[in-house]
Amino acid sequence: MKKLITLVVALCLVVYMQAQKTSIFNFAEWVHPDSILLPQPCETLPLSALSQVIEIDDSLIEQKTAGLKSGNYSLSCFYKWNDPSTPHAGMLFQIMKNGVPENKDFISRTYQSKIIEGEFIQHLDKKVTFKKHSVGKVDIIYNPVTHSAYWHIGDNYMFHLIFNLHSLNEDKFLYYLDNLVPEINKNMLLRLLE
Repeated sequence: MKKLITLVVALCLVVYMQAQKTSIFNFAEWVHPDSILLPQPCETLPLSALSQVIEIDDSLIEQKTAGLKSGNYSLSCFYKWNDPSTPHAGMLFQIMKNGVPENKDFISRTYQSKIIEGEFIQHLDKKVTFKKHSVGKVDIIYNPVTHSAYWHIGDNYMFHLIFNLHSLNEDKFLYYLDNLVPEINKNMLLRLLE
């Protein structure tokens, strides 16, 4: 039901924007990263939404925006809470734009590289591989050991969620992703259509 409401809201926004003769962001078309918005991750995933999914009162979660890095192509938000199984329990949510504008397919190539080659994790001193998973019509990749997930919108945006939570098993991690990814995508769409 939640996904249906999100779809209806998005459709209404598109119809409204078309009626207003306003420019609509075309997700399939590459846009130079200097010309597109980089939304604040803390606004794209509000505390209320996160707390509902992870079942922790939002007053017990600290939220902190991390500054720009990689030449204004990436923003992060840290969420931290107390958990008996994990010191410094929390989650990082990152939104990235194409950091190499001369390579229009940089984001999809980076995403594919993670699927094919994996990703080196320094504290493990090894590469980890990713599994594929679909959240509705959105394809994501995730690693159940590092509790890390990626997905992208064409070659304009890539998203990264990573949990620091020792007690998190794969089923619970997928539950989190199945609920957080649609919320993030819905809020991202609303920001892009503003």
